[in-house]
Amino acid sequence: MIGEILSDIFLRTPRALGDIIPQVSLEEVHRDEVAITDHPVEQGASIADHAFKMPAELVIRYGWSQSRDILDIIRDGGLVSVDEVYRRLLEMQEQRQPFDVLTKRRAYKNMLIRSLQVTTDQQTNDILVVQAQLRQVIIVQVTTVKVPPKVAQAYPVDTAPPVDSGVKQPKEVNESIFYKAGSIGAAIGL
Repeated sequence: MIGEILSDIFLRTPRALGDIIPQVSLEEVHRDEVAITDHPVEQGASIADHAFKMPAELVIRYGWSQSRDILDIIRDGGLVSVDEVYRRLLEMQEQRQPFDVLTKRRAYKNMLIRSLQVTTDQQTNDILVVQAQLRQVIIVQVTTVKVPPKVAQAYPVDTAPPVDSGVKQPKEVNESIFYKAGSIGAAIGL
């Protein structure tokens, strides 16, 4: 009996949250969006001149059983209880270290658990049904470039790094006599 259950787990389409393999998949909701920027113009409709891909999002409902005939399996071969699976999911969320997710439809890289929801009642006392919202983290590589000294640059005003020149004091603006006359006229109602 256990051999049949284990072969069923390993021969069906694999699913995994990091190193945790669910016994049953109840639901997988995939969400992919592109953000399109809008800019209002003086007349007419807004102009859309740029678009970028938002991080992928995934909502899953997976289950595990405490049944004697079904063993909770983690990829490293360890056997655990449903409480250990739940504790491990909470730990993954708290660590905030990106992990890979494998679903029936696709594989995701660099996912984090945004939220976990578990309900325990008389019907689910010996099983674990988890609803989790996951979101992809887009990781980029940053490189620091050393800029040559100001004296070696062709246009140092444009390309030199900023220099701290201290605190600046505001200066009084010299206004023209025509501007002052207009202000006086407006004040007396002309």
